[in-house]
Amino acid sequence: MFYPIGRQGKGRNLFLEQIYAKLISMPLEYVDSEKAGMRLTMWHGWQTLLPIWLMNVGRVRQYFPIFWFEIVKYGGEAVFYIYSVILAYRGHITIGELTLYFGYMALVSGSFHKLAGFAGNLKANTAGQMERVFAFLAHPSETEGSHIRDVDGFESLEFDNVYFQYPTAGEFVLRGVSFTIRKGEKVSLVGVNGAGKSAIIKLILGLYRISAGTIRLNGYDVNEYDIRDVRRLFSVMFQNYARYSLTLRECIGLSDTDRLEDVHAMMEAMEKSGVAGFYDRFDSGLDSYVTKQFSDDGVELSGGQHQKLALCRTYFKDAPFYIFDEPSAALDAEAEDRVLQNFARISDGKTGIIISHRLSSSRMTDKVIVLDGGVVVETGSHEELMSKGGIYAELFTMQKKKYTL
Repeated sequence: MFYPIGRQGKGRNLFLEQIYAKLISMPLEYVDSEKAGMRLTMWHGWQTLLPIWLMNVGRVRQYFPIFWFEIVKYGGEAVFYIYSVILAYRGHITIGELTLYFGYMALVSGSFHKLAGFAGNLKANTAGQMERVFAFLAHPSETEGSHIRDVDGFESLEFDNVYFQYPTAGEFVLRGVSFTIRKGEKVSLVGVNGAGKSAIIKLILGLYRISAGTIRLNGYDVNEYDIRDVRRLFSVMFQNYARYSLTLRECIGLSDTDRLEDVHAMMEAMEKSGVAGFYDRFDSGLDSYVTKQFSDDGVELSGGQHQKLALCRTYFKDAPFYIFDEPSAALDAEAEDRVLQNFARISDGKTGIIISHRLSSSRMTDKVIVLDGGVVVETGSHEELMSKGGIYAELFTMQKKKYTL
């Protein structure tokens, strides 16, 4: 038996026995020193653990702030319990009040214990991850210092024998891809899943570096431009578009934040995308919140309506080159037809690329680029490719039969 305060006699602690007898109003001869010691367990633990902590400070140096937090926590508890016991022994508080104080202290102690555990787990579980995050944020842009020439509008985009594989992939996604898109052309990228269509879009925007070959913008290697200037040429709707819990104005204006107050342009974009069809649901107009995450008055949208909102954001940016990656996947037939008609009516010399599994969109474009296994296998207009009777004609005929059954 460990006695925290000097022992008196054989196996007896008279001081503790006197305190405990006073608390429970019992004669001293009926008091066991072990029962008295149980009421001061925190003091016992304090004297037992402190030497161990001090001997192992070197081992826990990396958790030094948590170590001192524990010192303060258990030290404060010990002082509180001893002081409360002394007050009760001297008759300043009743046994009921002492019990109440002990109960409150247990609650506070539990909260501090959870806080200390959370702090320790936070450091242990996130230290490595946060180091990697900060290292990523500190990593310089791949295009820093490569600003050789300015981007002066859009004239042409060329892929010249481009090879590409994702950093973690073993096989090439694109193999020797070559094509040219000129100002004002509307182009359809066609191919089965995994053919490399979306990879081409990511390379155009500089989200990845090519493995071999050359991408030219306006006749010059795209690496000679500042990638930020290159991206300003494009207004893109990705297949996996984001859903923002912001106001309607912000959801639309994220593509061009300098024109957040251009209500006329937003209304035009809403008409083109179909958002105007459910605009009356927003009681506060453009300042209404989309979703209820930040406002109980927010408007919850369906999957198709979110896709229309993403289209609206794409139309709002007044860019010379539009890119739509599966823009009608979640839309009904009427909304899909509106999207395709608007894409075909892109005017003022604007250029566009559309990726869609529904090959009816290809009939509205000037050029169709067919990919198979990361290789361009056919290029031409819809009529030209249908007359060849190749992969495109086969896919188009197969899909046509599906919709006519």
